[in-house]
Amino acid sequence: MASVYAPVERQERAPFFQQCLLPAMPVGTPLLLGGDWNCVADNLDLVGGQPGTRQHGFRSGLLPFQQALGLQDAFRCLHPQAKEFTYTATNNASSARIDRWLVSDGLLPSVSAASVSDLILSDHYGVAITVSPADAPPRGPGLWSMPSAIISHPAFKTLMTAQIQTFLQANAVTTALSRAARWDQLKVHIQDVARNYCSTFHAERTRQLRVLRVRASKARAAYMAAPDRELSTLRQMMEVPNEPGLSPNNGLENALLSDQSMASNPRKGQAKRSGAKTTSHDGKAGHVMTHVCHCVLQED
Repeated sequence: MASVYAPVERQERAPFFQQCLLPAMPVGTPLLLGGDWNCVADNLDLVGGQPGTRQHGFRSGLLPFQQALGLQDAFRCLHPQAKEFTYTATNNASSARIDRWLVSDGLLPSVSAASVSDLILSDHYGVAITVSPADAPPRGPGLWSMPSAIISHPAFKTLMTAQIQTFLQANAVTTALSRAARWDQLKVHIQDVARNYCSTFHAERTRQLRVLRVRASKARAAYMAAPDRELSTLRQMMEVPNEPGLSPNNGLENALLSDQSMASNPRKGQAKRSGAKTTSHDGKAGHVMTHVCHCVLQED
């Protein structure tokens, strides 16, 4: 990623793109180049002004630069016919879209949005793009933070130990890489590893929950098919919601979750503080779990 400010003088633009900027670009690396290019491709990005002034330097300089590196105008790719401008001359004689993001061909499918917006204390408008790689781990609202509970996972400990050792061996301290710089790089690397671990762990837990619900549904159907006195009592428990936040018609799931949800039931604590009589369902929930597991094992 780099920021570019092209020359204002039109005769200097083409040499700048070809002789200064192009040799400085890495080869074979995806690029995100944003900045003030001081020239436009065609009249769609321009209104007013002297004919040819803003186009000067594009076809002879910037266009070959883009073609050599495989760069595309992100805004124009998403908005082929939109007429937006990022700079207006001080005399209001012309406006042009001279500020752009140029994106490598390989990254272009990951660009989901591009827009022009106001900026404070600037004579230019801002240009924003949203880049979301397909292989990026899912993130919730706000900044990601590592759940402290995963520190106790043996698999996570083993993974982190191996990752840290491998990173330190591959990135020895040299004159080009100080201890402080290596420490900063290691923190970024560990955060990526932890985020990917959490993503994989969450996906596996979701899969296990789906399996559990299927097995619980089978167990409930088995109980309903062969009720007796004890099972009728359990069936009544499964149909009656005892905890807040659970669906009234999801009896079996209520029973499966009640031993966990009771531990955090605010009404239970309030009743104890006020001296009211409370009834614990923990024992009944455990009884239900025993019968459900027994039924599932018999079916398997």
